[in-house]
Amino acid sequence: MAQATNKELLRFYQARISQYGFGYEAMWGDTARWKSQERFRPLTLLPIEARDVIVDIGCGTGDLAPFMKAAGKDITYIGVEAVPQFASRAREVTGCEVVELDAFRHIEALPAADWYVTFGTLNKSWSVADLDGEDDPARIHGLLERLFAKARKGIAASFVTDVVEYRKPDVANIDPAATAACLKRMTPHFVIYHGYSFYEFFAGAWRGQRR
Repeated sequence: MAQATNKELLRFYQARISQYGFGYEAMWGDTARWKSQERFRPLTLLPIEARDVIVDIGCGTGDLAPFMKAAGKDITYIGVEAVPQFASRAREVTGCEVVELDAFRHIEALPAADWYVTFGTLNKSWSVADLDGEDDPARIHGLLERLFAKARKGIAASFVTDVVEYRKPDVANIDPAATAACLKRMTPHFVIYHGYSFYEFFAGAWRGQRR
């Protein structure tokens, strides 16, 4: 199995786990756990069907699995996590399959899925710094294209928006309009949600039904 190669990511999250344990703060850096539910909610806008396989890249402790169950989505959930401690905790909490993998650098090793989704993993510049592309948007949009090509049905992700009053160091601020243009090149079926009460937005794209 391909192992994690992003040492900065491992150091960052292992330090948080040492400080905060396995709570929301270790994954997101604040205590506002309500954001998790709000962050996931736009996923229910997508045409996800019963028994679809959803691979959650950077799953942390697997919070998306109980959210989807509570939303009435009868899916097969597979977590993917580069941080071994998070992966172990996610297996324990969800009872689901969790693959230990640095997914962005080993897309070819991802489990086959109808949907690839990721929340919060694209927020930091250093998390994508060694991927192909001249800047954060190019690297992230290229990653979306590769994930969409591999997915049977579609993809979804959250991003830090560039519609902000100020910018923080090491944060990958992404233009939602440019992301919409990226999705439009792949498929006519996509959604951008820019209504979060925090500085993020959601994007999802899927293949249409064959006629």
